[in-house]
Amino acid sequence: MTEKNNRQAEVFFTDLAAICAQPETLTSERRLGFWQTVGYETRLGKGTMLAAQNKSQPAPVWLCPELSGWHKIYVGVVALVGGWQNNSVHLRLTDDAASTQFKPASDMVGGGIEEVFWKCADLTVRRIELKKYSGELVRGDCILGWLRFEPMSEEDIAAFQKDAADTTTKNIYAANDMHCLAYLFSAETQRDWNMAAQPYEQSDVEWLSVENVGTDLGASAVPQEAFSYPRDGDENVFHSFSSSYTDEMLQNLVRRGHDMGLKMCVSQRLGAWCNSFPFDEGYFENAFYQAHPEYRCVDRDGEVTEAMSYCYPQVRAYVTDQLLRRAADGFDAVELMFHRGVPYVLFEQPFLELFAAEYGDDPRELPWDNPRITKIRCEIITQFVRNLLRRAGHREEILETLPDENGCSKRCRFLRLGDKFIGRVRPSWGS
Repeated sequence: MTEKNNRQAEVFFTDLAAICAQPETLTSERRLGFWQTVGYETRLGKGTMLAAQNKSQPAPVWLCPELSGWHKIYVGVVALVGGWQNNSVHLRLTDDAASTQFKPASDMVGGGIEEVFWKCADLTVRRIELKKYSGELVRGDCILGWLRFEPMSEEDIAAFQKDAADTTTKNIYAANDMHCLAYLFSAETQRDWNMAAQPYEQSDVEWLSVENVGTDLGASAVPQEAFSYPRDGDENVFHSFSSSYTDEMLQNLVRRGHDMGLKMCVSQRLGAWCNSFPFDEGYFENAFYQAHPEYRCVDRDGEVTEAMSYCYPQVRAYVTDQLLRRAADGFDAVELMFHRGVPYVLFEQPFLELFAAEYGDDPRELPWDNPRITKIRCEIITQFVRNLLRRAGHREEILETLPDENGCSKRCRFLRLGDKFIGRVRPSWGS
């Protein structure tokens, strides 16, 4: 039976089978398509967890605590010995825009149940959905140990609401590359994509940046049904991006972020045109990149590389159009991600002509770090950013650079990030 521990007025549900609204989905056997009920015992007492392991894909179930009023909600996430990293629990209150994912901490290698705080909520006439995502990769588990609810007094509620209204502490920058939602969860519905924002409810996150990755996907010469994907999740990505990565989806995501008090930003990696084997075909490549080999970077020996060069106005215009198209979906800012391939100009013919016009020399005969080469490259990138600002109507810009051993000083010099038009610079964590 459900065990309710009333210490300090808390309500502690350790027998999750007892509060499941769909008992027909439960079994004590290890049967595909069902939630397995598994008994356990801790120093706090005995309980019954709900588990869906590996390939088992049961339907979502509703857990009904039948509580009223405001509570702090805590979740018992199970870590299995030798497989703690596989557990991924998704919970959603009745009217939440998306589920919240819970995973055991990295120090739970020895197994156990880790309790984590979820959020404060009014539980009156509300249930909790437990879901194992159908798109998760084959070895994914979903194992929930317990739910604990701590009633909130009038003073607690007032303090929580005051804290939620205080914007002075909101100074955290968060980012979601959007690839993970497709790769792990085969995101298709708006609720799936809203998971990009949902974890930051009741947090001190100020900005949420979502990456523009699902547009202008490249195509492989091999028909999609015959294409050999390098990883299981890559097929998920192709289907998710092709079917549901739309302006409407992003507009709804922005609205959800704004409803949560977030400032929403769309980002783009300026060097993300292609990838190396085995990630070198299909959605890994950009359609503009595939269609215009004449705009590639060229090394000093004349060899054409796999990157696109920003010395060509067509490349600068394409990236600007991409960013402004997404900005039109309601985002508060655009973010230029200067990493993975800096600098974005090598020794293309337009660069050679600019250099010769100013200095009368051939830059291919000079050392790589010659300051005159750096100056011309900086001017090209500066021109790109100035034009973007002009077309964007001077939106606030958040730019990112990749630090090196010297605190990113060399990278900053290539990009001329000291210019006054930069709104904010956020160092990257590396790549």
